[in-house]
Amino acid sequence: MKKLLGILVLGLLISTASFGHYEGYEKDLAKLSKANTFIDNKGKKYTVDEINNKKNALLIIWSTGEGGDYQLDKCSFRNIGYTWVGAPPAAIVNLHNKKIKGHTVKIYGLCSGVKGDVKKLSKWLKFLKQKKPHDYPGEYKNVKRQNITLNKIDEFIAQGFENFVLAGHSGGGWLSLNLLSRYADKIKGAIAFEPAMAGTFHEQKKWPGMHIMRNNEVSIITQAKSLKALVFNHPKDSYENEESLGFLKKYNDLKFISLGNLKLQACQYADGGTGGLRDGHDITGSPCLTKYIEKNHLIENYLNSLF
Repeated sequence: MKKLLGILVLGLLISTASFGHYEGYEKDLAKLSKANTFIDNKGKKYTVDEINNKKNALLIIWSTGEGGDYQLDKCSFRNIGYTWVGAPPAAIVNLHNKKIKGHTVKIYGLCSGVKGDVKKLSKWLKFLKQKKPHDYPGEYKNVKRQNITLNKIDEFIAQGFENFVLAGHSGGGWLSLNLLSRYADKIKGAIAFEPAMAGTFHEQKKWPGMHIMRNNEVSIITQAKSLKALVFNHPKDSYENEESLGFLKKYNDLKFISLGNLKLQACQYADGGTGGLRDGHDITGSPCLTKYIEKNHLIENYLNSLF
């Protein structure tokens, strides 16, 4: 009975057949998509036409974090490590043109942060106060972002690309895990930095709706029999920690990297500010994390394991 109820709840929350997009969705998506681009290890943009051997490319699609469902999340991929505006960390862009089992790594920044179907702050807050899953009027933001990412993958397949790894921070990391759990036939792997999609622990207690969304997402991800992902998490992340992400431990092919050995006060933001990091959730863009990852070849070893 519990399993059946879970399926019904999932259908109510993520069905794409029952709901259209909010008014203005296409315009919002077109605005965000202007930021989409291939980027090299310096943050310089280039076009798909500059990739000669698409079949041989290993395309890492980077997805940003996300704000509330009533917000439009604009992106800038120019300043490496500025994750607060959507840019990937140096640990990702430094992989540009690296060779992985004969494949050449390319990085693509995808700006997908449209609004959820609540669209307005007042409606978003009304949902967050509710305790019934079906009170969300359509698709929430992370679901829309998942679908946008899938559509982009299909576009790349039509252009001749074959090998995809999703990567992202926070909500972008979460959607990467979700899509890998459901579309392992299209996606080889996922690199999730501090994955989260339902607010801080404090916010989840305050707003039941956030907890409802998160539980739905966990139910979806854990239906997968395999999840060959790489997950980074700092124990002082105020959104998720090793305990709350414990549902991932069922997967023997998933590698979970705890970053507790990196002290927040000893790490800095990518813009060079001093005083250390305020939250473990912010460590993704920090040079100290990139140094740790590259010293131990964590991402390169993971990518090699996919082939």
